[in-house]
Amino acid sequence: MTIEQWLIFVGVWVLAGLPLGPNALNCIALSASRGFKRSLWAVVGILLAAMTHKLAVILGVATILLANAGLFTVLKLCGAAYLIWMGISLWRKAGRAIQLDKGAAASRPGKIIAQAFMISMSNPKAILAYFAVFSQFISPDQALAP
Repeated sequence: MTIEQWLIFVGVWVLAGLPLGPNALNCIALSASRGFKRSLWAVVGILLAAMTHKLAVILGVATILLANAGLFTVLKLCGAAYLIWMGISLWRKAGRAIQLDKGAAASRPGKIIAQAFMISMSNPKAILAYFAVFSQFISPDQALAP
């Protein structure tokens, strides 16, 4: 990758990451309800999801989705259904105060990691960023690792 390509990649990635999405809102909510240290476990879940998205791009899942319009439509419909479900869930919780929960069971690291992983894996912005943007900077004629 040339320095020009790298600078374009960094610029696009920074601009794509500026608007707050579900990952950031989850981290903010966790920090407010369970404390800053517990919310750091969500970052682990987000990083695991990022590695999973990158692996899918490297393995060519984006190419498979482009070649199979029916599968891509099913994936889009599942994403839309998930967003509707999330919206209804948030709407039903509207007006309730955040409950500070310092209990060990509610803030187990594994549960926080799993929740953050699922949010990130189903985040349309993350999927678009990895599959549409990240894949543009992979050169099929070059080795993935030096």
